[in-house]
Amino acid sequence: AEVPAHLADRPVTGLASDSRAVRPGDLFFAVRGGHRHGLEFIDTARAAGALAVVWEPPHAGVLPVGEAAPPLLAVPELRQRMGLIASRFYDAPSERLRVVGITGTDGKTSCAHFIAQALSDAEHGPCGILGTLGVGEYGRTEPSPHTTPDPLAVQGWLAQLAAAGRRYAVMEVSSHALDQGRVNGVEFAVAGLTHLTRDHLDYHGTPEA
Repeated sequence: AEVPAHLADRPVTGLASDSRAVRPGDLFFAVRGGHRHGLEFIDTARAAGALAVVWEPPHAGVLPVGEAAPPLLAVPELRQRMGLIASRFYDAPSERLRVVGITGTDGKTSCAHFIAQALSDAEHGPCGILGTLGVGEYGRTEPSPHTTPDPLAVQGWLAQLAAAGRRYAVMEVSSHALDQGRVNGVEFAVAGLTHLTRDHLDYHGTPEA
């Protein structure tokens, strides 16, 4: 998408895909969901001070226009590209860390915690950890709504670890997260597979998917 000239020199202060979390100067990402499109919440994002709206076509409704409407940037397949955009916004934080990704049907949580414990030391501090039991650093996490959060949250977490001088991060990566692009833009140093069963075929269709 071409950036409007009047936005080129305006600093973006943050990224949000939930209109309720938008702060002044943020880019609001309006993606297509299973039942609703993020553009339906554009008024909330605008009222909160969104600098612009990056949206995912197609959209059957009428796009907001006029002086009160924020600038709109259409990006095809936005859901798959959000992680790449966020990685660039945060200056590629995963490249400043050694990131371990663990996927598989079962055992991700145990493996991730064992590895995070082993990688935490006095020299480099606690290892970053993200998964079913929360997100943060080993021994100090906050609840997470998903095993692998949305790509904006993932990149923001990696950026915090890099800024704090951490060296390692361990992530549980669900099959849904892989399919939905939540870890796109993450540079993994190591990837591990626990095992594969026929769970979640209602979503993926076949084991090959």
